Amino acid sequence: MKKVFLIASICSFFQSEAQVVFTLKSNSLKYEDRSIKSLKNLASLDVTESEFIATWEAVNGATSYVLDVSTSRDEFDDYRIPNYKKMEVTSNNKKIYRLKPSTQYYYTVSVMKGNLVSDPSAIQSVKTKDMKIPTFNEPTDVGSNEFTIQWNRVEGALSYQIDISTDEKFTYIQDSYPNVTGEQYTISLSSPSGTHYYRIKAMNDDISTPYSKTKKITLEDNVDDITNIRITYEDAEDAIAVIIGNKNYGNNIKAVEYAIKDAESIKNYVKEVMGFSEENILYKEDATSTDFTKFFGNDRTFEGSQLYKRIRQGQSKVFIFYAGHGAPSTHTKENYFLPVDADVLNPELLGYSMKTFEQNISRMPAKSITIVLDACFSGINIPQISSGISGFKAIPLKIENSENKIWFASSSGEQASTWYEKKQHGTFTYYFLKGIQSKAADENKDGKVTYKELQDYLSHPDNVSHTARTLLNIEQTPQTHASETMLENIFFTYKNE
Repeated sequence: MKKVFLIASICSFFQSEAQVVFTLKSNSLKYEDRSIKSLKNLASLDVTESEFIATWEAVNGATSYVLDVSTSRDEFDDYRIPNYKKMEVTSNNKKIYRLKPSTQYYYTVSVMKGNLVSDPSAIQSVKTKDMKIPTFNEPTDVGSNEFTIQWNRVEGALSYQIDISTDEKFTYIQDSYPNVTGEQYTISLSSPSGTHYYRIKAMNDDISTPYSKTKKITLEDNVDDITNIRITYEDAEDAIAVIIGNKNYGNNIKAVEYAIKDAESIKNYVKEVMGFSEENILYKEDATSTDFTKFFGNDRTFEGSQLYKRIRQGQSKVFIFYAGHGAPSTHTKENYFLPVDADVLNPELLGYSMKTFEQNISRMPAKSITIVLDACFSGINIPQISSGISGFKAIPLKIENSENKIWFASSSGEQASTWYEKKQHGTFTYYFLKGIQSKAADENKDGKVTYKELQDYLSHPDNVSHTARTLLNIEQTPQTHASETMLENIFFTYKNE
């Protein structure tokens, strides 16, 4: 019977791969258990926000060790980390990295001798450190509309979130930039001038640090600085511009203070930035009634006009800019561009009819026509009209949409158009140029500015309307007239720097 029992026990030994030595003494069976003992004295060293070193005593005769790391003590097996699941380690320590900060981890180690494995050690616990709050370095490349912020790298951070505000308490978030990687980021602001505040926090999935200390920066912009603007304007070699700035009026009419500067700036953009040729730019300061007729024709014909003569049929894009006074006629019930020699009380005599203008440009065989008007046609800015005519009433602009024309008007038909004295530009012209210079009009940041994006930028409540209201207590709402098809067309594209 003893012999049979011994054989059965030995079979059990081979099935379980346990190391057991049997001895026979005083007719009784005695065995000594030499199975591999579980590890003790494990330790966690050099714990950081994203890693630690698991270490243990080396075991004589061990060929390797098996490491398991989990995020749960109670459900250890179910929450083991894939990269550290039954990992074979040949030394008595292992660096565990790419971990989340502020997180509790658990691990066990088993001993291997050949094909034999011990039971796992007791579960060890370690918590990674909290991420440090990012700290800013001084900003660099500070321009009129953008700046580059830099910060110290945060251990354990996968990304960062940056917030920009115009008030120190961040009650209004002007711009927010989530998922920023690296240690620097260039901020381009849609409403750049003035004082701005910015802050940052480090992120790792659902874990984040508190926000950093708030930093302050003040930007002074200059829309006339075209040094760093690189634009591709399609078909620029055939494009034609008509640019008029009417400042100095006779007959005691109030001067349009920045009209000539507006026209000069537009010409610089058209020539130096967009690439129009000099011979295709019709430019006039203080244009008379005769000048308007030369440019656009009269109510009988347009074919002898300077604009028409330069157009390549179906190829030339036309860009028209006017800064100056507009005026309504109480006699004809029409709106007029006001040349500098016009009679403000009788604009139908020497004024240039908006009706004639629209009729003539609609018949021009251009590929597309873009019209930018920094002028009001309400007469509000002309005291002789607004206070000198009994029963005066502004006449709203009546513009028909077409597939190849777009109108950008500085205000609605019954409003005034303002000047931005600090910037020495018409308010509307300033933001028109700013949208281009600062890239703020590129709403989706794809490098292509559609007419719709420019419309959205000009009509944004933080831009023209806000400036007119806060500085002058005047309501000014830019208007755009175009078909949906025209709005989706690309105005220009920024070149890759």
